[in-house]
This record gives sequence, C-alpha cells and structure tokens, in this order.
Amino acid sequence: MANNITLEPGGPRLPSAQEQVHIREALGAAAGSDLDATNVALANLSATAATAVDLDATNDVVDSLVASKDLELMDETRVYEVGEAFHYDGRNFRCDVQAAIGETPDTDPGKFSEIGATPTGPLIKALYELETKAFTDPQFDKLALIESGATADQTGLEIKTAYEAQTNAFTDPQFIKLAGIEELADVTDTANVDAAGAVMNSDTDVTGMAFGINEDTMVSALSTKFPTQSSVKNYVDTVAVSAKSYQGGYDADTNIPNLDNPPTLINVAKGDVWDVTAPGQFFSIEVEAGDTIRATKNTPTLESDWVIVQGNLTAASIKSQYESNGDTNALTDSNLAKLTNITATSPVNLDTINADSHTHANQGVLDNVEVPYLLDEAIKLGGVEDNATADQTGVEILAAVESESGRTLATDGAKLDGIENNATADQTGAEIKTAYEAQTKAFTDPQFDKLDLIEANADKTDATNVIASLSGATITTVPVDVLDKVTIQDVSDADSLKTITVQSIVDAVSADSEQTTYGLRDTTTDAATTTRLSTAALGSYLTIAPSSALCYTIKVTAYNTTDGIAAAWHIRGAIRRNAADSTVLIGNTIEELFSEGIMNGCVVTVSADDTNEALDVSVNGLPGKTVEWSATVEATAAGL
Repeated sequence: MANNITLEPGGPRLPSAQEQVHIREALGAAAGSDLDATNVALANLSATAATAVDLDATNDVVDSLVASKDLELMDETRVYEVGEAFHYDGRNFRCDVQAAIGETPDTDPGKFSEIGATPTGPLIKALYELETKAFTDPQFDKLALIESGATADQTGLEIKTAYEAQTNAFTDPQFIKLAGIEELADVTDTANVDAAGAVMNSDTDVTGMAFGINEDTMVSALSTKFPTQSSVKNYVDTVAVSAKSYQGGYDADTNIPNLDNPPTLINVAKGDVWDVTAPGQFFSIEVEAGDTIRATKNTPTLESDWVIVQGNLTAASIKSQYESNGDTNALTDSNLAKLTNITATSPVNLDTINADSHTHANQGVLDNVEVPYLLDEAIKLGGVEDNATADQTGVEILAAVESESGRTLATDGAKLDGIENNATADQTGAEIKTAYEAQTKAFTDPQFDKLDLIEANADKTDATNVIASLSGATITTVPVDVLDKVTIQDVSDADSLKTITVQSIVDAVSADSEQTTYGLRDTTTDAATTTRLSTAALGSYLTIAPSSALCYTIKVTAYNTTDGIAAAWHIRGAIRRNAADSTVLIGNTIEELFSEGIMNGCVVTVSADDTNEALDVSVNGLPGKTVEWSATVEATAAGL
C-alpha cells in the first residue's frame, strides 16, 4: 500500500534541483504533456506543503522521468553529491552518499542506487541525517557509552563534602590529629613521657631541661629557671672577685661604723665588705667575730640589702642551728637518747616510747608497735603531689581520652580498620583533572579554549561566514607584493582551502616557457645616490642561473610626487652567465625614454653584476625631489 503522508518542514526528501530539471525536460519532450501542470505539481512537493502526497508514487514518477531522460555519463574525475543522477555502464544511477573522485557503482556500490530500484539503506539514512536535529552516528556512539540513569561525575570536593556530612565521618581535623600520632602510640610509656618534657628519676643532667640554665653571668635574671651548680659557683666567684671592696672591721656590738641604724648611715656602695670584729646584732641577725657582711646595692637600708657569710662555723654552732630549725625534723639529743635504749627488730613508735621506763621485758609489746613514718617513706611521700592517686590503668586512660575527645575507640578503630594501607586523602578536583588529561584523547585545556572560540553550530563553509570574512577584510592601497597570499578552494576537497601568491601564479604560468616576470620598486630623494630597484621576493639582485642566458624586457615608470610629472623607460637586451661564472650583457641594450619637464634628468642603468652574477637595475633621481620608481622585468631564459 502506498504511503500517504503530509510533507512538513524537515520531512522526507523531495527531488533534487537537478532531478526536477530532468523531470521538466522529460515532460516537456513528451507529446501532449502539460508542462505548466507539471511545474505546479512539483511546487506542491515543497517542504512546506500541507497536503497529503503519495510519496511512493511520487518517487516512482520521479525515477521513471529521470530514467527516461538521457543522463550525462558519469565523470569519475569529480565529486558527486547526494541526489545527483548519471548514466553508467548502460544504467542510470543516483548518488546516495557523497562519493569521492574515482568512486563508481562498481567500486563503491553502497554509495549509489540504480534509478527505479528500491532506495538503499544508506540513502534513507543519509537523507534522514540531513534533517534538522537528526540522530547521527556520533550521537549514537556517545549515547552507547552513557550508563542508564547516569548523571555528571561528582568532583572530589563534592564526594568529600557528602561523606563528611555523614555521622562519625573522618574529617580534616581528625586527619591532621591522626597524622601527628606515632605508630602504636602509648601516652604512658617512658619514651613518650620523657619526650614530652617530663623530668624523670633517671635524669642525671639538667642542661637539656627547659627549666634549667647554665649561665655564668646570670644576666638573664629569670624567675622561671634553675641555675646549674657550675654557673652558680662561677657567678659567685666572679662577683666575689670583681664586686668585693674591703672596707675594714665592723663592731656589731656598738654598730661602728653605722651600717644598720638610719638616718645616720655611712655612705655604702654595692660590693662594700666588712669583717665582723665584735659579736652583736646586725639588723635582726646575730653575727659573730669572723663573719663577713657585704652590701648588694648602693645605699642599703634593709637587711635584705646585705649578704652575711658566717666565717667561724663550728660543729656545735652548726648542730645548734640545725636543731633549732623547726622544718627539718632534726634528730635531737633527746631523740638520740631514746634510740640508744631501743633494741628493735621491727618498726617502733618513737613518740610513745620512754627511754628509761621500758626494758627488754616489753619486747613483745614493742615488736607489734609500728613507726608511722620511716625515713624512706618520708622521702617518698615528699615527692608525691597533693591528691595523687595510683597510676591509671589502660582502661582508665582510654576512658579519659574518649571522654576528652568525645569519640570512642570502638567506632573510630573499626573505621580505621576499614581503611586500606597507604590510603591517601580524596583527590582534589585539580588532581582528578590532571589524571584524566594524562589519558589518551582526553579533553584538555587547549581544546577547551579552542572550542570556546568556535561559535555555536559553526560551519566553516556556510555563506554567512564566508561573506562576513571577505566583507570584513580591510581594503589597502598598498601595491600587491609577489608574496601576498590569496585563498582558493581545493578542487579535490570542497571543505579545504589553499593559498597562492602572485609569484606562484607567475611560476605556474611560465613553468613550461621558462618565462618569469618580476616586480621592482623603490623611492629616491636626490640625484647623487644610485639606488638599486629591488623585489620583496628576490631581494636586491635578479640572479642569473649558472650556465644560462635570458632575454629581458624592462619597463620602468618614475613619478615625481613633488612636481606631479613623470617619465617612463622601455629597455630591451640580453644577459648570460657561463660555467665559469662570467656574467655579461650580450650586444647592445635598446632603450626608449618617455619624459616630461625635468624628468629627463632621471637616469636608469641596466648592467651585468659579475660579482653577484645578477642583472642590476639601478636609478638616479633628481635633487630635492621625491621620485617613486616601479618596474617590471620580463625574462625568458634558456639553459635552465
């Protein structure tokens, strides 16, 4: 059954322009045909028709009309476009897919269909893909690579943000914290405690301690550090030597001289020293003969402004001072007497024992009496801080850490167990981009920039762009140079352009005849300077090929822009260069001059330049006149 469809814009293919011409010619040649009616029928087959058309019948008519027309024989030296018809090997064919030069129905049958035969799949596909927004092969391939329900890939940042929004996610602060913890960390092991800066019982040197300072001068005067023994000794020795100024004897009984009774104190300077010659009271301190007193500041008025050094310490005086100090738990004579009368094999309470009232008969009682604080225990307790408890167990330490951080080992440990060895942080967008662009045929920044500069739906051959590029060109008045370029279409590839120059056209024209034309130009402003006319293509010299000769015709035009007058020369002659590189003019040069006014004072000289093996065209202008020169050299060569 025939297909009756309504043709709308972008609908099925209609006869091409060439086919319509063939149809009209065939109908016009048929007896009794109504050509006007045919034209009307063809017009009704336009893409905007809104009437129902039997497309199969129409195609049959088109094919029969085209087949009845004597088509041109196929030209295998040109490109055939879709829809073009031709005669080949006794049959008529239509091009279904653009065919390149040399492609025929025999060599590429998939690109052609015989007129009258059923349209081929490639033809139907090619005609469909010509329609607006048709589904093409590249789109099919692209769609095949996209998974069902696919969305754009998330960036590394999006993935990381989504993950960290989850409960108990491993965040940046935790990552940084974890990075700072050593492998198998134990906060209570000796190495860590020592490394953390704690003072250990095993430490024997304070020079590495942060609170210690070994400074002989004591210049820092810090209230937060302990000096070493050596620094104290060296400082005292230095001060004792450098700061001491002996003033004589001091009678502490009569306070002579007056050192501690204002306002009649004598003038005292820092470092002044007196030896005590008579015992007495110095401020509130009892001093004895032989003691030394030294001022620590200028004009001292307080006891604290002095240093008192006892120089006559005896065993008895030391013992008396020791036992009188209430903070030492001194072993006094009475305590020693008690200990002397005790024979003990177990701890006893010295505070409850009377040395004269207990005999050996009480030994059983004494054996059960404990001394509450032995010496070793007292030393040990002296090193324990207030409210100290026993060392924490591992469980207690873990509980304290979890309470402080708000996290649990069970949860975070399980999370860490699930992380593979050598795992790194999520890649950044830049890292993902770099990894992707390292792949073959990845879409890179240069390609992005290139694509960004191409207009939407760009077509390099559409009429709008071509006309715009041509009409947008700047028209210059500068004379054409032999190397100026012009763009033409490649006959073998309609989508490609070639560039040619004036010189390449000249070379192509003269390739067979060995004839060449050169353009020369320059400007002069005086008569004294000889100016060689030159060409941008060849420079200043028209070089003669080795072992060759040429006949030349030189046309020179000079225009005096100062006075608005001109002159012209027509010069003919010949030149040759032999194998020995001897370059000379042949015979006489013929010259014709056309000039007006003072322009006959201009000179054109044509000579053979044997040094550069070239034909030299030089000119001399006029004094104080600007003369523009232009010349063409037509040369026909032999021996090349």
